[in-house]
Amino acid sequence: VTRKRVRVNLMTEKTNSCPTCHGRGFVYSIETTVSEMDRWLARSQKDGTHRNITMVLPPPIIEMMVENRGEYFKYMEDKYGLELDLVEWDNAQINEYHMFDTKSGDDITHKYQFKY
Repeated sequence: VTRKRVRVNLMTEKTNSCPTCHGRGFVYSIETTVSEMDRWLARSQKDGTHRNITMVLPPPIIEMMVENRGEYFKYMEDKYGLELDLVEWDNAQINEYHMFDTKSGDDITHKYQFKY
């Protein structure tokens, strides 16, 4: 009769998950994060509860949204019929963002976020 090891793997025991990728081993690109936000806005629009949304975003995403005189930002507002406000979050990772209901101030990020 052989005995099976029940000890935890040394790698698991001595390491922590990356705070950026949460142990998945990759970080989304700016384009992927913006695409995820676009789908988030689509789900929010479908619900119809929130008309004014404050988007708290890392600087590189803000830059992308407002380049070319804010063309992409205006596109998102028109596409979803929402009033969007941008707020810069200096310490955020490239794949982090938060959405707030502008009127109530409630964080509604997880309400429409895709569950992995």
